[in-house]
Amino acid sequence: MKKNKGSNITGLVLLAKKSGLTSFSSLWSVKHALKTEKVGHTGTLDSFADGLLVVLTGRLTHLVPHITSFTKTYLALVCFGKETDTLDPTGKVIKRGSATSRKQVEDILATFTGPLLQKPPAFSALHVGGKRASDLARNGQDVNIEPRQIFVYKNSLIDFKEASENDPCSYAILEIQCSKGTYIRALARDIGEALQSPACLSALRRTQVGPFKLSDAAFAKDLPPFDMNLIAYSPDKKKDNQDERCEIRKAFSLFTPELAKTCGLKTAYLKKDFESYLENGRPLKKKMLELLSAGESKKIALFFQDGIFAGMVEDLQAPSYFYRYSFIAPREKKSFYTFTLEDIMNDNFPLEFIKRGTALSVGAFDGLHRGHRTIIEQIKGYKNLVKGLVTFTSPFKAESKDYFGNVLTLEQKIEEIKNFALDFVLVIDFSPEFSKIEGNVFILTLIEKMGMKVLVEGMDFSCGYKGALNMQGLTLLAKEKNFDLCQVPDSFVDGEKVSSSSIRNYIRLGDLKRSALMLGDFFTLDCKSVKWTFRAGKAEAKIKTSQLVPCDGTYKVLVEFPEDAEEDSVELKAVSCRTFSLKSLHTDCLIKDGRLSLFLPSQAVSDRVQAIKFI
Repeated sequence: MKKNKGSNITGLVLLAKKSGLTSFSSLWSVKHALKTEKVGHTGTLDSFADGLLVVLTGRLTHLVPHITSFTKTYLALVCFGKETDTLDPTGKVIKRGSATSRKQVEDILATFTGPLLQKPPAFSALHVGGKRASDLARNGQDVNIEPRQIFVYKNSLIDFKEASENDPCSYAILEIQCSKGTYIRALARDIGEALQSPACLSALRRTQVGPFKLSDAAFAKDLPPFDMNLIAYSPDKKKDNQDERCEIRKAFSLFTPELAKTCGLKTAYLKKDFESYLENGRPLKKKMLELLSAGESKKIALFFQDGIFAGMVEDLQAPSYFYRYSFIAPREKKSFYTFTLEDIMNDNFPLEFIKRGTALSVGAFDGLHRGHRTIIEQIKGYKNLVKGLVTFTSPFKAESKDYFGNVLTLEQKIEEIKNFALDFVLVIDFSPEFSKIEGNVFILTLIEKMGMKVLVEGMDFSCGYKGALNMQGLTLLAKEKNFDLCQVPDSFVDGEKVSSSSIRNYIRLGDLKRSALMLGDFFTLDCKSVKWTFRAGKAEAKIKTSQLVPCDGTYKVLVEFPEDAEEDSVELKAVSCRTFSLKSLHTDCLIKDGRLSLFLPSQAVSDRVQAIKFI
């Protein structure tokens, strides 16, 4: 089973950081929920502050500088009447003075909008002489940081609390929208100096970064109201529970053309004929892209035709006919995944699949006959969705007296599904416990845990406890839960409906031609675990298999050998004149009294038998 490690999961999470945690430590929960180490946030929040962190994952971390440059909006609780060395509630009080009035604050805020020169705090992550300024300040050294240009777009008073006998300080809640690099702590200090009142922050909350809002972030509802009673510095321990992981996974967004446009980027599709150019790093001409949205940015977010992020290029503009690469995200080599129900319930189904959405079908798929193939072709028609099947270790009818075995072993079934170029298969053990699950509950699990957007089924669909959910009920559920239901009509051969039960019956009766017509292929008996005894030109074995076996008789068969047969079998080469290739051999098969007999040239040849195809 190939598991999803999530190491390259590429997208964006809006996260509400809690007070008491550093921005870096806040990413721990994101890393754990998404099972990735490659994350980056777009703008640090001090440990005492809370609010919006825009977290980028995987290859999207290349966009950290772009998102960091967005304007940011804050709610700041400013204390007038004292100043701390860090300009926030975590520091030591170094200065006290008179408080201010509401009118004084209202009158001066206009002078702290527009372009400003601001001296960053000594306790900051900036480097002075190759060392972090905060480290120098903690060691008692003088820190001299040159003022820098910032821009404050909005600085308005939201609420005010006058000084009192119990508290000589006054407090103002300000809403501030500002440019990258603005220190709200320093802004509070400077406002206080202009009012001749020492000032510092009591609390800070970031509410918006560019187009991204705190209200859309994971855990935003857990933040306390931002008011005069807010205690900013309340350390919080790391938590790891299913609800938190689930909320982060729900908040995760793949990088789509729509999201790229929201970020102020141009977007374009890479035309399919030129995908190899990107994979090989060859120059991209402008005619190779299909622009989706315009904009002032020279950066273009590039996507494959199915909407998967392909990287960033830069428009060199006229007279150049080429784009310059910023970074590329070539397609990962296509893999086929096999999942169990335990994987799904433990959130081991790839989050990328969930966010892209899945198109799937649920069924026993025993034999993968012509009707099944029609269903699979319908699934493959949903180009932008992840495609797969949900099947079972054995059909639920396997316990009945009139059930004589499977058309395919589980291994054969998975291999055939893989050969249809699908993305995954979910194999469920049809246990007594599973058989009691209500059909509606099962379908809702597919939606929640596998991102099901399309369900393709035959007209005779039923599932759940005692098959209570039929096509009529499924149609109503599809409307209620907003997923597409594609109903596939029955397939017929010479006027007879194609079904797994009919195929099993024909195989059991030895009518292999009829079964092949319904299957669209020959019935194949898996012989990988069969131990053959060779004597007098025949390989014999006792029949021990969960598969169907045709009734007693002699059959024309094609014996199949391993892929390496050509390299290690001299004897197979000696009989190659009787074969289509060195991987197979035409012969006769005798079935009698629970035993198989194959007419083969030697014991060495019989030891290499992998399968018997009844032709």
